Amino acid sequence: MDFDKAESRAWMDQVLSWQIEDEYYDDIKRAICTQYEGEIDKGFFLRTSDLVSALNSINVLGLKSLLFGNEDVIGYSATCFTGDLALFGDISPQETSFSVSPISPIVVAGEVHTCVTEPPVTGLVWTITALGGDNAIGTIDSISGKYTAPAAAQITGPMTRVRVTATNALNGYKSSGLISVVKTSLNVNPLVQVATAGLDLKLTLTAGSVKGQPKDIVWDIEDDATGAIITSNLDGTCTYQAGPPVTGKYSWVDTVVASYGNDSSSCAVVVFNGQQNLSITIDADSVRSEKAVESVTLVALNNGGSPIPGVKWALLTGSGSVNENTGVFTVNPQGSYRYAVVTGTLVIPGIITLLGHIILPLPLLTIDRAVELLNG
Repeated sequence: MDFDKAESRAWMDQVLSWQIEDEYYDDIKRAICTQYEGEIDKGFFLRTSDLVSALNSINVLGLKSLLFGNEDVIGYSATCFTGDLALFGDISPQETSFSVSPISPIVVAGEVHTCVTEPPVTGLVWTITALGGDNAIGTIDSISGKYTAPAAAQITGPMTRVRVTATNALNGYKSSGLISVVKTSLNVNPLVQVATAGLDLKLTLTAGSVKGQPKDIVWDIEDDATGAIITSNLDGTCTYQAGPPVTGKYSWVDTVVASYGNDSSSCAVVVFNGQQNLSITIDADSVRSEKAVESVTLVALNNGGSPIPGVKWALLTGSGSVNENTGVFTVNPQGSYRYAVVTGTLVIPGIITLLGHIILPLPLLTIDRAVELLNG
């Protein structure tokens, strides 16, 4: 009795649809399995094949890239699903003869890091490769593996990444690692926050050091005349609380500094003297479609969404400049800050003074450019 695929499926559906009384079920099942065992297996196989063939292919690139820095490091032997997906295999001692260690070191700009393997292997050839962007990647001694990171001035942005590869000249086997080169050994996050004077509201600031332990990071404030209070914590964080309102001032900036040894890094807390009531945004018509945005126009909107005339603009902290009357903000490509805090003030004589602000992340990007960068 031979069935093609369609006939087998129809036959199986018919058998499964039968309503059989319990007292006869075992006898009928035994008889069917004895006579048509091969066809039942075929039908089951066809259905299983249909299920498996409908699945998308399994891409293990992420597994190889993230967990294993070597070539052909694992040979897969079985896959189990559904619900969760499990991949089983063996790691061959011959394939994993060495690996770069550590696989993802952090190096400060201008400093030297000697690359090694685990276990140690002699006669390796060391090379480095850029991972996108226009940043310099430094240099490496092809024999010793001594890597010299590029200078901070050669790095655009807070950091860059470099792939380092060790190649066995005898058999061609390779192992790679990822070096992250940072401009400074100590970084603070976030770079800028906003607080209101006199409110019992604490902000949390975080610092991380490539060289030191979190408990050894010391926090301070450049000018304590504003009455702000900071408290250092053993986990490398600190809590900040703004001081009381200051008569005659609408806003000011508290600079908070984290230090470890001779290294230091700072962030800004912008303090406003009271609640803000101006809604400030970017005029969409001022943003062209070019990838690098050089300037934008800022506007204050009323409740109906229309621009409010007569607003005076000022750069409170950060890089760039703003026209006091037009609200046109211009980027400074050479600026040292990665943000700009711009305030808008509207004075209605004898009645009220309205205030608002906007934090601009730098560099300014269009949505299209941001999507392009995210997609690589």
